[in-house]
Amino acid sequence: MTMFMALALAFGPAQTISISGELAFLAPSPAGQELALVTREGVLYTWSPDKPPVKVADSVIAWGVSWSPDGSGLAFVRNGRITLASKGKITWSSQRFARPGYPAWAGGELAYTGDGFLFIGEERFPGFFLVATISPNPVTREIAYTDIEGKFLLSFNPSTGRTDTLFSDPEGLALFAPQWSPDGRHLIVCRAGPGFWIWNAETRKPKLVSPGEAPSWSPDGLRVAYQVSRDDGHNILSSELYILDILSGRSEKLPGEPDRLMPRFGGNAVYYLTMDGKAGFLIVD
Repeated sequence: MTMFMALALAFGPAQTISISGELAFLAPSPAGQELALVTREGVLYTWSPDKPPVKVADSVIAWGVSWSPDGSGLAFVRNGRITLASKGKITWSSQRFARPGYPAWAGGELAYTGDGFLFIGEERFPGFFLVATISPNPVTREIAYTDIEGKFLLSFNPSTGRTDTLFSDPEGLALFAPQWSPDGRHLIVCRAGPGFWIWNAETRKPKLVSPGEAPSWSPDGLRVAYQVSRDDGHNILSSELYILDILSGRSEKLPGEPDRLMPRFGGNAVYYLTMDGKAGFLIVD
């Protein structure tokens, strides 16, 4: 269990983001204050504080949205294709896949899976059947992913073609949604049960953060935002946000009502959704 101890963080007042429709997903740009938002009907918008929301596309799969490292491109899954937009306009689409995976970025190159292949820029690698989520290490470019059943956290080196098994859950729970830290030193992987794992690339050992869900790295890789929710077995009844300090192992609860979900770091802010489909953010110092 994580010990909730003060980190001496300072928080600004909560601010609301106004978008038409109930929201299902958000993704802050790694550059600037722009935000990608997907409604429950699959409409993708971009938002920034100084201009009205811009509609980019519809029929977008909520979880398959990813910004390029410089914030100039926005990749997403739409109608079985991996699609790329820039400045609110669609600029490129892949071939249509029966099973497209979520896009990510290996440096400046777009990476994604589709119909059993991993694509990184113009390169194609076989052996990635039913892999939905990949996470390229920003330093080494190794690709973190989980196998079809979620039994193992794996790493693929595109330079050598070698695949390594990194970790499996001691309780046999399924693993999913890996995320390399921005400094390439730690790897988060969620589990089908309470908590999530943080795997240390140097020691090659995992640490369980529990309770906790929907983790997100800070831009410097030193903190993780996550939610702690309570449910009735079907619906979330309440949810509060926390920030974990990686070096000290301490967590602090963010202020606000217990209705906040899916925290995402963006610059010096933590963005979030609410249980009724709205969005907001807190400035964190």
